[in-house]
Amino acid sequence: MELQSRIQWILFNPTNHNFRSGWRICIFIIVMSCLTAGAFFTANYFFPDSTIVISIFLDAALICSSIFMVTVIDKRPFYSFGIAVRRRFFIEWGQGLLIAGVMMTFIVFSFLLTGTIVITGEGFSSAEIASHLLKGFFLFALAGFWEELMFRGYIFQTLAEGTNRLIAISVFSVFFGLAHLGNPHISVFSTFNIILAGIFLSLAYFRTGTLWFCTALHLGWNFFQGSVYSLPVSGMVTSDITLSHVTLTEPKWFTGGAFGPEGGVAATVVLVLASIVIWRVPWIKNENPPAVINTSIQSADGKINE
Repeated sequence: MELQSRIQWILFNPTNHNFRSGWRICIFIIVMSCLTAGAFFTANYFFPDSTIVISIFLDAALICSSIFMVTVIDKRPFYSFGIAVRRRFFIEWGQGLLIAGVMMTFIVFSFLLTGTIVITGEGFSSAEIASHLLKGFFLFALAGFWEELMFRGYIFQTLAEGTNRLIAISVFSVFFGLAHLGNPHISVFSTFNIILAGIFLSLAYFRTGTLWFCTALHLGWNFFQGSVYSLPVSGMVTSDITLSHVTLTEPKWFTGGAFGPEGGVAATVVLVLASIVIWRVPWIKNENPPAVINTSIQSADGKINE
């Protein structure tokens, strides 16, 4: 009996009788790995040349993994890992895109003032510009949502619950930086900036309690950087979503060079200032309980939240 009690104590949290956070993280990793592998090979088999379709399959696998964990293992509503559609849903998206756009515009303006950017127009037609912007927005939305699900989603939230916010932010921001080590033109300073971006996005999650605001920030940053201003995004340039040809000149420590703004001190300053802003300003809020717009939803305890 004592051995059984000991095993139960190791596996389960005595306060809520659920698996401890560490075990839930392990289960999530197993489920996610299986679903992601299946999604990747299926998408590659049927749509081998479509980056968009493969991205959609990978996003779906991560969403399904998260929903399985919260509904089957945690026995919570399916939306409770940050995908609830609340009254501030559109406001959070608008705030995220606006803030990210201002951040990147400030960086580009600093390049223009210092003469460290060279822009050459490509002579695209209006239809081509619209096509490039639409494709860029969609691709960055899929990539940004996947990264937010991975680095600010269920596993991040579970670690924060089992330890504290500081540990979760530190661990996953470092993971976020290390995940980009394979990118072209990576450097120690660019890795530091990506870790800083991870902290910035983690603060955005905790400020609102949903993944929408941090996803909008992530999408907006990449979209304005890669499509609107045609700059390298973490060392990568995709010509069919850019509007012009851009070269960042010396000093590399300021501009980031071939890696893009994330490799320079201009981005460092902007990320620090923006982190302070989103944590302090009163118009970024965490409103609970979750609520589907213009409707009522039933909570886990059977009550109706208006």
